[in-house]
Order: sequence, then C-alpha cells, then structure tokens
Amino acid sequence: MGADEIRRDQFVKSVGEGGVITYFMPGNPPPARSTKLPESAMTSLGEIRFGRKDIQAMNVLMCRKLVAALYQVKTDMDQKAEPSKFRQSFASFVPDQFVQLYGKGGSIALEKFSQFAYGVRENRIRLNAKEEKEDEPILYFFWRACHHGVPLDERLPHEDFDFFIELLGILAETAAGEHTLNLAGIGAFWNMFGSMAEIQLPAFVYIQALERRFRENASIEPEMPNTAHPELLSRLKKITLASCAKFWSDSKLTGRRAMLPAPKYKPELLGAHGATFDVFADMLEAAAPQLTEPEMQALYQRAISGDEAGVGSSAVKKVMERVHEENMIRSLFKAGELP
Repeated sequence: MGADEIRRDQFVKSVGEGGVITYFMPGNPPPARSTKLPESAMTSLGEIRFGRKDIQAMNVLMCRKLVAALYQVKTDMDQKAEPSKFRQSFASFVPDQFVQLYGKGGSIALEKFSQFAYGVRENRIRLNAKEEKEDEPILYFFWRACHHGVPLDERLPHEDFDFFIELLGILAETAAGEHTLNLAGIGAFWNMFGSMAEIQLPAFVYIQALERRFRENASIEPEMPNTAHPELLSRLKKITLASCAKFWSDSKLTGRRAMLPAPKYKPELLGAHGATFDVFADMLEAAAPQLTEPEMQALYQRAISGDEAGVGSSAVKKVMERVHEENMIRSLFKAGELP
C-alpha cells in the first residue's frame, strides 16, 4: 500500500452532540470525468488562460516537488492554528504561497503559478508500464483539490481535502518517527514524497497513523472535539490490512500480470526488505505451518511495529512472541474481511 493511497473521497463528516466527530461511507461513485476542461481560471494573482503557447508547463518532477512543499507548509500551518480559527481553503492557499515565494505587485508570481498550473493539468494523467492511461497518483488528486481550471464535477470538496491533509501530516510524522524506516527526519519524508519515487510503507505505519488520528483526545486537549471513533478505526484497520495483503500478493505476480512501475517512476520500499521478510517467513512456517503467505505478511507487519521493534534477532524474537495473534488474523480471512 503506497503513501499516495491515503485519501478521503468516500467519507462524510458530521458533528453531533458533545462535539463528537463521526464519519460514514455513503458509497459515493467516483468523480465524473469531464471531456472539456475550462479555458481559464481566476485566482487571487489574476487570470490564468490555458492553451497559450508562451507558457511553458513545468515538468512532472518539478510539479511533484512543489506539491510536496505545499502539502508540508499546509500541514504545518494547520497544526499550529488554533482549533477555533478558520483554516484557509486550499484553493486560496496555493496562489498565496507563490506570492510568498516571488513577492507582491509583480507578474513573476502569476507567471510561475501559470507554469505550475499548466504542468499539473498536463501531467495529471500518465501512461503506466502497459502504456495505459491512469491517474498520476499525486498530481491528479492535487489538481482536484486545488480547483484551478478544474470542472465543477471533478473538484474535491474542501472538507475532504482537510481530512486528507490532516491524515497525510500524521502519516509523515509517524513515518519520520519510526526508526526502522531509517528516515532522517520529517523533511526526508517530504523530499521523497515529491520525488519520482512511489513510496511503499509497512502496514503498521498506516495503522499507527490511524490510531493517532482517531484516538481519544478529549482528556488531553479539552478544547478539541472528541475524535475517537472505534467503529471507523476498526474498519479502516481491516481495509488497510486487506489492501496491504492484496498489494503483497500482486507484487509476486510474474509475466504479463507482473506489477511494473510507470516509466520514470521508481518504487521505494521503506523499512522491511524482502530478504528480511523471507527469514521471518521461514521461522513462522516452522512455528505455524498452516499460515498462508498473506497471513504471514500481516503478522510480520504487526510484529515489527511499536517502540520495541528492531532488526535481526530481537525482531525475530518479537515475531515469535506474537505468533499467538495467528487466530485473530485467520478469523479476519475467514470472515472475508481480508483477501
């Protein structure tokens, strides 16, 4: 499961009595795809007219780097903002950052923003290894969230993006703080996010981020609404484990069905490496031969999570101590909640 998959399209937020925030999944269909795009976009910097020959679109790498930088600044600002204060919409936040970079009262900020907007629009769809069109995992989502030059029926609602950027910020902090991933701080995560790498994270990193987001926080921060939601947290954990198990299974496919990166992109696996997992799998097979490979992977991800996790013999010992979790994992498979 890649970090780019963290998104919030299908969740709706409601605030009930006592400030309890809840989320539910209405099963909304994916956004419609418009065949005709707007010819212009009005921004706080001025009008951007698409189709001009004198505007050179940024390349995909520069666009991804800028998106990562904008996400990082937005998460920092939102985290430092008082809970009762209004948070700036992303559509107005983006052009304002170009003013911060290139100054007020000139045309440079508008020119640079136009090049960026052209680049995002042009590169939001890519060709995969099979030369099939697909969404660029970072730029298409950003394009929908930014709203500039985006058809109304493809625009991401503000509250959806607020949820996404909050969870992405938590994921960045969680990944940076997990010593087994060997990241040199949170800046290293954002640098990798903005590169041509397609990040692959262990399942437990996603689980920890979800637990941080939905844990009971009312007693710690009385001014914040109670964001605990055990039913949703449990469901998201199962969805995450199911996605990771499917990804692991698909990664083993060969021939025409093999998972291949899109041209110019490079998969970047953080944390557990294949050789390390093979050692764990051999030991688990000896201890519990009835486990399937996806079940071993799910157990392995659980075993290397937490403050005591490490590599080598200590991690092996931890896995063996958690073999008793096999029954719980197997029950999820039997119930159809994991593939």
